[in-house]
Amino acid sequence: MSQSLMTDKRAGMIGLACLWLVLATAVSLVISRSWCLQWQAAQRYEPVPAFVLTSEIRRDTHRNPVRFVPVIAYRYTHAGTDRVSDRRFWYGIDEGWDEDSANRALVPYPVNARVTAYVDPQRPEYVVLDGREPAWRHLTLPAMLVLSGVIAVGLALRRPARATLASGGASETT
Repeated sequence: MSQSLMTDKRAGMIGLACLWLVLATAVSLVISRSWCLQWQAAQRYEPVPAFVLTSEIRRDTHRNPVRFVPVIAYRYTHAGTDRVSDRRFWYGIDEGWDEDSANRALVPYPVNARVTAYVDPQRPEYVVLDGREPAWRHLTLPAMLVLSGVIAVGLALRRPARATLASGGASETT
């Protein structure tokens, strides 16, 4: 293999590894943002009384298999202003439930129940029903994605200890 072809191949591998690192970092930032919002909710959001307006399962038939999403709408008052929300928590996305799991998620939130919501005092439209601190294990995937990107770049940049020359099979140390 000619030196030029090896250089082009190596440059391509470095480019792909860098692309993977950028994409992995972007996905990790998106995932980590919701985790950070939930952590903030647990740390500084103020508890306020809320009133459950609806508690139902939305059936998502656009997917195969059909998924069931628990939807809880509630009214809360903050600083004298009534507001309505349906956000249960910041971490994760409610889209992959079987029907039994969705029903279990609704149990603590029957219609007309008085519950506690957690409101960002500076931006009262930011509210969640679940004010628990998220588990650190939820950051495992973002960390592994970024780590895999760093490893890919490191391996692509690593120069082989010995390269075989196309003419004669002698080896040289690089």
